[in-house]
Amino acid sequence: MDGQKGAMREGLNFIWELVKIILISIALIVPIRLFLVQPFYVQGASMYPNYIENDYLLIDEITYGLRSPVSHKALAGGRMPLRGETIVFRCEIAQCGNSRGDYLIKRVIGLPGETVVLSDNGVTIKNKEYPQGVRLQEPYIAPGRGYFAQDESDYMLSSNQFFVLGDNRDVSFDSEDFGPIPFTAIVGKVFFRGWPFTRVTIVTTPSYPL
Repeated sequence: MDGQKGAMREGLNFIWELVKIILISIALIVPIRLFLVQPFYVQGASMYPNYIENDYLLIDEITYGLRSPVSHKALAGGRMPLRGETIVFRCEIAQCGNSRGDYLIKRVIGLPGETVVLSDNGVTIKNKEYPQGVRLQEPYIAPGRGYFAQDESDYMLSSNQFFVLGDNRDVSFDSEDFGPIPFTAIVGKVFFRGWPFTRVTIVTTPSYPL
């Protein structure tokens, strides 16, 4: 009888230890998943060749500040996105059409307070440092992938708006189509590609002459 009771106690202790491990794991993983890091699979060719279909990416949700997992509004700390950073955002504005509510991956091109000019299949940035405008050099654009649908367009950004474009310009659905996006729409920035194995890399931000 004592042997049976001892075996039962050991079994209960094992179950309790297992429950504790599960609870501790949940307590650690859930906050990370909600507030710090989010996985993202690339769909489509809008960021080709830098990001391709089914690339598995990790999104840093903390650099731009602690965000609400529901509304993505900033709760505390963080900084604004930089030009050239690849971000994931939720297309919430009405101009997103059938893509409204979808999560999109694009590159930050225009910053708050700037004017973005799309012309001659290139981007010109006008700001306080360059009131006459400076042509953006974009080495990440593959040959033949930088075409715009329109001949020339100007976009003036407010204090909390960003202009985003895909690297594969002629097929990308981006700010050329739906205009600037608000800061609150941004989920986070891409910082790591984990799959496929041959493309595993830490994502870096290109530098610009402005």
